[in-house]
Amino acid sequence: MTPQQFRAWRDRHGWSREQTGQALGISADSVVLYERGARKDGSRPVEIPKRVRLAMAAIELGIADYDGEEMSRRSDVPV
Repeated sequence: MTPQQFRAWRDRHGWSREQTGQALGISADSVVLYERGARKDGSRPVEIPKRVRLAMAAIELGIADYDGEEMSRRSDVPV
């Protein structure tokens, strides 16, 4: 997933960086890094982790949470 795709996903949901972080279980600072695709100093690229991509896919499927047995459906995530 590219930084542009990540940002487009957030924009599609109409969420702030804080709301996106809450929904994905990451910090708003991580959202900024993933959207930028690199650290501030440009020293190395930042890859969007598989767990974040899978959380995004779950949200797309309407899943808000999973406790190992049952899924709770979203009523529009951030939780």
